[in-house]
Amino acid sequence: RFDSAKFEFSRDEVHVKVYPREEAEMYALSMVVRCCHLDWQVSSVAQIFNSLSQIFSTVEHLTLEHEVHSLSSEEHNEVDRTEWRKLLRSFSNVKTLHVEDGLVKKLSRCLRLDDGELPLELLPELEELTYSGSGDTGDAFTPFIDARQNAGRPVTLVRPSPDPALS
Repeated sequence: RFDSAKFEFSRDEVHVKVYPREEAEMYALSMVVRCCHLDWQVSSVAQIFNSLSQIFSTVEHLTLEHEVHSLSSEEHNEVDRTEWRKLLRSFSNVKTLHVEDGLVKKLSRCLRLDDGELPLELLPELEELTYSGSGDTGDAFTPFIDARQNAGRPVTLVRPSPDPALS
């Protein structure tokens, strides 16, 4: 049984670590998918995790990190929102989602609803969305949060204060 998963997207790979508990220091499963562009990385892990979604249906805590780099062209940094959604659907029981700076805008676009789409189709159990960022992230997740509120399944949005020691 897995409780927590962390995706670390970097310049030439995506490293996935899955833990038995959120607080666990040692992962139970580690996977590295080597490819250079964010769009390829997301597509690859979406395909893998979609195929194994039953195994990961118990995951309650999901973290998405991205090491921003300039080697990828802008074209390859734009991930089709259906790929993000395919990946997120693999984790139907997620209660907390943490999104790091480099992915805030990309994920907020992915979470916006299309006309007629129900707000609980994606991450139906989500209770808390935490995001960090130094850039202009503003109200990136507001449409998603509002839709969930209106559907009677509110999500708490948390943006931790920057550590003054790092400034």
